[in-house]
Amino acid sequence: MGKALLHDGWKKRRHHSGLQRILRVGLLSGCAADGPEEAAGAAWAGSGGAGDKFTSAKEIATKAATIKAYVREAVAAEKAGMKVETKPTEFPVPEELKEKFRNDPRFKRAFEALTPGRQRGYLFHFAGAKQSGTRTARIEKAMPAIFEGRGFLERR
Repeated sequence: MGKALLHDGWKKRRHHSGLQRILRVGLLSGCAADGPEEAAGAAWAGSGGAGDKFTSAKEIATKAATIKAYVREAVAAEKAGMKVETKPTEFPVPEELKEKFRNDPRFKRAFEALTPGRQRGYLFHFAGAKQSGTRTARIEKAMPAIFEGRGFLERR
């Protein structure tokens, strides 16, 4: 139990009409897998979860027992209070940015007001510089956009 059934034909299809032709069943809660190795093997590249991809109602009917078993397993996992353990990805805050926060509380408030994704984008950009001078320059250059609430890659 818990093995994901993958449909290879969907990759060959060049044109589909979105939800009309494809139904995806994804079970993230409980992961529909017997262990972490199986869950990792069951996950699609880029999908973030285990599941099945169907291109016709006939496929759904043929795999109905498996789908029902997945749903029962997910419901049991939910009732048992099982959670998928995730660890938050923390980006290191460069010393230059910490110093800027200490010297300019208004800038710190503006940065903290950004969405977590926008904050990560800036932290990734700032930390990518090898030299302290480059990190400082990047912070200075990004300040107007941060005060405006824009993300690193957002244009006006």
